[in-house]
Amino acid sequence: MSLIRTRSTDGRAHVVGLSLGGLVAVQLIHRHPDLVRTCTISGAAATGYAWWERLVIGVQVPLWHRHWYWAAQAAAFRIPADARDLFAATAAAASPESNRRMFREVIAGAMPVGDFRYTGPLLAVAAQHDVASIHRAFGPLRDRLPQLLTWQAAGVHHPWNVEDPELFTRMVRTHAETATWPDARA
Repeated sequence: MSLIRTRSTDGRAHVVGLSLGGLVAVQLIHRHPDLVRTCTISGAAATGYAWWERLVIGVQVPLWHRHWYWAAQAAAFRIPADARDLFAATAAAASPESNRRMFREVIAGAMPVGDFRYTGPLLAVAAQHDVASIHRAFGPLRDRLPQLLTWQAAGVHHPWNVEDPELFTRMVRTHAETATWPDARA
């Protein structure tokens, strides 16, 4: 938080969070709304995962530290060939214990208790091929943050920032600069 206060122009930042980072961003706008200029989240199941999603994801957790697992995921997610090894190496770097803790935190969701004081621009995105719980989180988020804009990124998967980096960058930049995204719904 001190980093944002000391290094940003006016003590506020454009916050972008993907997956677990999206859950962190939700916590940040709840606890420290004064630090956030705009907030963009993608792939964040803020209200948690359904039992069957927890089951499907849970059986994969022991594989998360394996390079071959993420290399296969990279191909399935249509990540460009020249980025697949870096994607797999980065994803496999976490320890098995860290993966288990992350899974336990993520499946529970991160919807804070109490009122939100954040009134700034907020964009929540779900990839077309994200699990249903990510799409379902839009309603409860909008109930608590009426300024929420939502959008579905067509034809992409959960790590769509590397699947279509040009579109992802354009979305983040547009939202940060204009507080809008033309394809989003209020």
